[in-house]
Amino acid sequence: MNSGKLIAQIAVLAIIVYCCYGAFVSAVPSNVSDLGEVFQVEDMNMNTSSSDGLTFDLDFQGKVKSGLPQDVEGVCLQIAIGEKDTRMVLADISNLTIKANATTDIVFHKSIPVFALMSYAALGEVSDDGKLNIPMCTTVAFKYLKWQGEYLIDMGFTIRSDMPVDVPGGEIKVHKEAANNLVKTDIVVDKGVLDDFATGMNSSGVDNMVLTCGDAEFGIDLQKVGDKMGISISASGTSDKTAADIMQEYMDANGGKLTLTYGGNDYTLDEDNSATFIDILNAMYGKEANA
Repeated sequence: MNSGKLIAQIAVLAIIVYCCYGAFVSAVPSNVSDLGEVFQVEDMNMNTSSSDGLTFDLDFQGKVKSGLPQDVEGVCLQIAIGEKDTRMVLADISNLTIKANATTDIVFHKSIPVFALMSYAALGEVSDDGKLNIPMCTTVAFKYLKWQGEYLIDMGFTIRSDMPVDVPGGEIKVHKEAANNLVKTDIVVDKGVLDDFATGMNSSGVDNMVLTCGDAEFGIDLQKVGDKMGISISASGTSDKTAADIMQEYMDANGGKLTLTYGGNDYTLDEDNSATFIDILNAMYGKEANA
């Protein structure tokens, strides 16, 4: 992920200042000949890793140097995967202030259970060319040029890029059982983010995991299909409640956060990602079973 390029999108504010608000000379430096003198992204890196195959770790650090005479306030950066209604947040930097005529450090760390990211294997539709596209969306927002208590620039924008996953079989198979409200999806993947997550789990010695939340279960089973990776995603509840229903009740009783247990360890999602995971489960239950 080219985080430097993503953060650099904030530099659009300098162009807006020049083009639209040149009359406010007190807020715009008049002695610069190069845009890079106004706003520079320095040493920006975003590294991802998974030490045990079960957690996705993201470390974000860098520096932004501003030559603007006023602070850039309310800077927010969010990196997420998934469609708008099933979006899992990977990084969320909120209300950062980039100081005027100074260098501002940006440091961020987040860990996400891999099971939540692997759940995307059960979503989406495979295109005619045998690909499942998982969107990555980067949202940037900021405020600048404060005048009489209001910001003349208060804007945000989202950049979307699709991460294609090859699906050699060309389909996602869905199986359902009413007895315990089970839904199971099978997919073969290659060359893509889901393949990377699955390979990371497999390399760490984890081929099968069943996570529990009360009476609900969420399972991931990995099997080699030739030189490709087969992924089975399943969710089950009780005869009268789906896994989504049970986990929603758990969330409501625990401050909106969802915790699943595997191997004696608890894996907790924050509120936004907990809600997204429930939405993914509901989408799984909403899929038609294969004939």
